[in-house]
Amino acid sequence: MLDGKDTLIAFTVPQSKSILKEIERAKLLDSLYNFTSNQLVLCEEKVKNDSIAFEKYEQIVENCESAVRIRESQIKQRDEDIKKRDSEISRQKRHKIIAIVAGSVGTLVGTGFMGYLWVTK
Repeated sequence: MLDGKDTLIAFTVPQSKSILKEIERAKLLDSLYNFTSNQLVLCEEKVKNDSIAFEKYEQIVENCESAVRIRESQIKQRDEDIKKRDSEISRQKRHKIIAIVAGSVGTLVGTGFMGYLWVTK
């Protein structure tokens, strides 16, 4: 049908209702698609942020493990220093005892010798 310069297409009432339902369904599907697309973008951003946070936590764990290794090394070095110090203290005690005994023996021998010289004089 022509009305002036426009072309008109005529549908029956049941056809018009069916077309209107399909148009409404298309609008609903289009809005659902947009909503789903927005949700997908938000989920991707969430995954990206979680990945960044996970990487930061991994770095924190690595730093803590490194700190533990350093502390264990310090403890091991301290234990070695304590063993060396204890060994040095034991060595010094032995030398002190030897010096005391040698001094005492020397004093006794010297006193005895002086006494002998005094008596034999």
